[in-house]
Amino acid sequence: MREGVAAERIGGIGTSIFTEITALAVRHAAVNLGQGFPDFPAPDFVKEAAARHIYGDQNQYAASPGLPRLRQALADDWRRRYPEVPAPDPLQEITVGSGRPS
Repeated sequence: MREGVAAERIGGIGTSIFTEITALAVRHAAVNLGQGFPDFPAPDFVKEAAARHIYGDQNQYAASPGLPRLRQALADDWRRRYPEVPAPDPLQEITVGSGRPS
């Protein structure tokens, strides 16, 4: 391979989203959770829960729409709060996301 060929092929890729988020967090003095490295130690109960799940081989990302158990709990909560309105179907009509509605 000719020297410099690989660099020419990837030259237009640019920075990663993690690099951009880190720069924004630094610029705005925000907590950077984009890469999972907050600047404070995790509480012991969080570390213990993480270890328990890792040793139990529960170490995958959650399902995109949210864990079925959480979606069911949300439907149940809806049912308790609004008994006069049909509850949403937790598998078809509830999606758990991060952030807040706009």
